[in-house]
Amino acid sequence: MAAITSRVCVVPVASNGQASRTTRAPAPRAVGVKAAAGLSALLKKPTVSETFARTSRKVTSRRTAALKTSASMEIMEVANMGAEIASVAVTCSVITLVGLAVGFVLLRVEAIVEESN
Repeated sequence: MAAITSRVCVVPVASNGQASRTTRAPAPRAVGVKAAAGLSALLKKPTVSETFARTSRKVTSRRTAALKTSASMEIMEVANMGAEIASVAVTCSVITLVGLAVGFVLLRVEAIVEESN
């Protein structure tokens, strides 16, 4: 990245006197470089903490995006399984009631067998 600096003196076209060149503003610094001058500032090797922070930000943003996507997919899958959940619940209830009926029938049979002895 090359920094573009310019030193242009703007003088009004219609002036009452001579333009004063001593009140010129200082030249602007390189764009995007904080209090550093030259190419060495751009080629500075990042510290371990800076590298870790950058990597953790990338991973965190990917995780949150993946989590949002997977959470919405899970909700959609559960919403689409409503009919299957209802049929399984009915089947379990029927099996339970049939089991209770068979149990009571066996108790009656046992009571009848005990009376005959």
